[in-house]
Amino acid sequence: MDATRFSLILALLIAGLVFALSEEADEPCADECECRYDVINEKKKRVLDCSNRKLEAVPSFMKLAGQSFDYLFLNKNKITNLQSRAFRGLTVRHLDISDNQIRGVSDNAFKSVDGLQVSVQNLKFCEWISSGRVKGADQT
Repeated sequence: MDATRFSLILALLIAGLVFALSEEADEPCADECECRYDVINEKKKRVLDCSNRKLEAVPSFMKLAGQSFDYLFLNKNKITNLQSRAFRGLTVRHLDISDNQIRGVSDNAFKSVDGLQVSVQNLKFCEWISSGRVKGADQT
């Protein structure tokens, strides 16, 4: 094998290895969302962004099972209900559901999402927040 051919093969192998080890290599994401890394509070955070997409319901996150996110943005949509186990399959620390039209929340909507912090600013018809009905979530 000549030196040029060897160098080319070596370069391709190294490029493939770098891509495979990259944190930002393409991974499955929810159909209506974008998975990416952002710098938030001067730290690199994994973000699942489903904001401003005219969603009327929380999308399915089952194909994200086993993945972990720092932030899930569902803000600025038209979501009206949070169904039982709406976030099933998802591991997330911060959830932003602000600027939606939520009228109902199942008692088990946040089941199996431990330690979740929920941002609920500018929600319409949110009696369930002040009544303490949001179980399993810290409200901010």
